Amino acid sequence: MKSLAPFVCVIALAVSAFAEQPSYDFTARYNGLEITLSVLAPDGAFTVTTATTPDPQTITGVRNGRTYTIVIRGNDVEFDVKEKDVSIAHAVKSFGQYQRLTTGIQPPVVIERVNPHYPQSALDAGTSGIVIVETKISEKGNVDEARVVRGLSPELDEAAMEAVKQWKFKPATLDGKPVAVVFNLTINFRL
Repeated sequence: MKSLAPFVCVIALAVSAFAEQPSYDFTARYNGLEITLSVLAPDGAFTVTTATTPDPQTITGVRNGRTYTIVIRGNDVEFDVKEKDVSIAHAVKSFGQYQRLTTGIQPPVVIERVNPHYPQSALDAGTSGIVIVETKISEKGNVDEARVVRGLSPELDEAAMEAVKQWKFKPATLDGKPVAVVFNLTINFRL
């Protein structure tokens, strides 16, 4: 009778080759003087903080036998993790001037709201519901940009964006200082 050992070995190697790679994720925050990366790794979270110069900037470190490299070029952050010289995780993200809300950032607060115009065509059609608008809010509390991420109809989407562009906010803050953020707003159109 032939042995199955070589066959079992091949199956084990095939399974390990397709095993799920460790998952890494990170967020990048910029406060005008330095960049802080909060990294979520399979073996725990860690933070890397660096000055914004020079450009490009490369940071390398070793954590639990894995080498991580962070390259910052302009508004892009490239993150790479290697184990035994083989890349096991890679991601590129932009942080730009506007930050997503993360731990430590206090969200902006509306101080002046303009209600959207309810278009007659939408009223006649009986269209109601919510429009979600992604905004970019400056350090001064102004809406610099707006785009619909979940709409109802072209006319209601446009009405929501036009109203939101006129809103004023108490700006978001990080460590007590105003910061520019990306912030979603929900506009409810009710009949």
